[in-house]
This record gives sequence, structure tokens and C-alpha cells, in this order.
Amino acid sequence: MRRKRNILTFSLLGAAAFFYLMQVSFVSVFLAVGDNVPDLLLILTVFVSMRLGQIPGMLFGFTVGLWQDAMIDFYGLNALCKTIAAFATYFFAADRVMLIEKYYFPIMIFFLSVIHAVFFYAIQSLDGVVDFWNLMFHYGLWNSLYSAVTAFVIYLSIPLRTLDYVRFNTIYDF
Repeated sequence: MRRKRNILTFSLLGAAAFFYLMQVSFVSVFLAVGDNVPDLLLILTVFVSMRLGQIPGMLFGFTVGLWQDAMIDFYGLNALCKTIAAFATYFFAADRVMLIEKYYFPIMIFFLSVIHAVFFYAIQSLDGVVDFWNLMFHYGLWNSLYSAVTAFVIYLSIPLRTLDYVRFNTIYDF
């Protein structure tokens, strides 16, 4: 079981590095609609939190959030917001709903992305230069919708066998 845990850990870190590079080099440049871009690292954070649990998801969200903070020069904001989104994933994920995960996952991404945007833009608007509702209407809601659509496309494009590999339970590790 330790071998599977190690493979899973390195696979998720590799996927996070790949998603980060895609976010910086491809998605922000070629797939941006106006100023709106999907948040690939938030999608991966919610997936990890949904499949592995709240604590691993929060640790993963904090780590990838720090990576993402390197882009905006506001260290800790994305880490905090992704940790909160990973924490809130637990309240959206239920065993019965997971049977229709393919359709439920983008809806979950939309609501968790809205939660992420509320905290992100609330903290950014604390200086009073830009209004919170203005930021939410122009960026938060559209980025959330774009992230949900992107999550649906990503979920459909990855084979189910690969997705099912990410169901490791740590109680069997020792």
C-alpha cells in the first residue's frame, strides 16, 4: 500500500505541475475569454479533496495555491482560498451523489469556485480601490462558469480507470 501511496503522491504533484504550466503558458494566453480564465488548479484541488478527503485536499490546495501566488505577487491569498475551497468540498460531496459524479462534478466546481472568488475578491477589495460586487460580477461569476465547463471537458477526456485510481484510503497504509 505504501507503493500506491507514493505513486499517488508523485502523480498528483506531477499533475499539479502540469496544470500549473498549462495555466501559465497556454490557458491564460490562448483560452482566455476577455479577462476570464478557468482555474485549473482549483479544479484539481476539488478533485483531490473529493477523492482523498478533506485534510489531504486542504494540504494539496495550500501547496498549489502557493505556486499560483507566484503569478500575482500577493502571497498567501490563493493558498488561503484554495484551502477554504478544499475544506468546503467535503460538504458538497456525498456518497449517493458520487454515483453521478460526471455531471455533479462541474456543478460542484461552479459553487466551490464561487466560494473561492468570494474570499479572493473580498480580500482584494479591502483596499477600497475596487468594489467587491464589481469584481464578482466581472470576474468571479464568469471565471466560475468557465471553470465548471472546463472541469466537465477535462472529466470527460480522462479515462475512468485513471480517475478511479485516485481513491486511496490512508487507514490501510499501516
